[in-house]
Amino acid sequence: MRALAVVVLLVGSAVVAQAGLAGTWTLDPAGRGGRGNFAGYATATRMVITESATEVTIQTNTGTENQPVTATYKLDGSENPVPGPLGWDTRASAARQDGRLVVTIKRSIDGPDGKLHFEIRDAYTVAGDVLTLERSQGSRTQKMVYKRTS
Repeated sequence: MRALAVVVLLVGSAVVAQAGLAGTWTLDPAGRGGRGNFAGYATATRMVITESATEVTIQTNTGTENQPVTATYKLDGSENPVPGPLGWDTRASAARQDGRLVVTIKRSIDGPDGKLHFEIRDAYTVAGDVLTLERSQGSRTQKMVYKRTS
């Protein structure tokens, strides 16, 4: 009976962690780490996240002239095209790891000496009404903190 209770508790916790990303998130200016543009991404001041059991969609205000940009990440680990700079091949894969959403973005472009490749890793963690986005490229990491507004 005790083992069953532990399994129910663990499954219930996983559902809560998965549902925690959905909502509208606004950058907390006090929690902004690093510069505004990191790893080729402007820092979003607002994110709207929706999720299902198979995918997460994140809309940000990082497009040209603050137009919304929307990326949908499949949670099966497959690599799929996502929005990126003009002329770049931008793809991403995503998975849930240890209660976080981890997105790996790969960008490539033809350079004068062959293809140039970049890999960016975003890890989204929610604790109550706070979302922390940890963005890494190589040995560099930036953390941004967002507050849930709805």
